[in-house]
Amino acid sequence: MTGRFELQDISLAYDDRPILTNIGATFEKARMSAIAGPNGAGKSTLLSIMAGLRHDYTGRCLYEERDLRRWPRRAFARKVGFVPQFLRLEFPFTAEQVVMMGRTPFGAGLFEAPGDQEAVEKAIGTR
Repeated sequence: MTGRFELQDISLAYDDRPILTNIGATFEKARMSAIAGPNGAGKSTLLSIMAGLRHDYTGRCLYEERDLRRWPRRAFARKVGFVPQFLRLEFPFTAEQVVMMGRTPFGAGLFEAPGDQEAVEKAIGTR
C-alpha cells in the first residue's frame, strides 16, 4: 500500500441484510494492519470496497485524501493492487505470468512495455 486509506461511515447491505454498518477506520501508509472477524462478517466486502471494486456502498472511502469514486481507474490501479482470497485461473499461467498481468495499468497496449520484465523480476525476487 503506497498511501493512506480512510473509511468514513461505510455501510452496505445485500438485499435487506446489512453486511457493513457505519464502519470507520484509518489505515496509515507503510503500516501492517489486520481485519479480523468470523465468516460472513464483511471482511472481503470491505476489502473489495477499498480496492475500488464496489460502488454500491454508502459513506466515503478515501485513498490519499480522495474519494475512490473520484479516482481515475487507471491511476488508482497504478497505486493499489488487490489479490482476492480465492483466484481461479482457467489457463495454466506461471507465477511470473500472473505477476506480469499486474503490470497492465502501466502499459500502453496489449503487450509488455519496456521495464515490465525488470519490474516483475524485482517483485518476485529473482532480480
